[in-house]
Amino acid sequence: MRQHTPLKVLSILLNKNLSLSFFQLKEDEKDRVSQFFKNCYYVQGPYNEDSGFKKLNVELDKLGEGKDAVNRLFYLALPPSVFIDASENIKKYCMGSKYA
Repeated sequence: MRQHTPLKVLSILLNKNLSLSFFQLKEDEKDRVSQFFKNCYYVQGPYNEDSGFKKLNVELDKLGEGKDAVNRLFYLALPPSVFIDASENIKKYCMGSKYA
């Protein structure tokens, strides 16, 4: 089985056209999937340093500008060695002002 780095997998998933070739979508599902891809973002940064999560929060705040309520969902496809650091930094820096 061919192995991909996490960034390569993410690049494939966020490439809508390539990803759609793997999906078995009904006609009425295509618009929903297209809308999903419009709401997917990637911000590169170190897993275990505050700086990466501060940068992530800035980008998340930009996405929420002008909205009354914003829900944040984090997909953590991380190696076990950085899971705790990443989770703690998400809680510390990226939960939004309502939770600060």
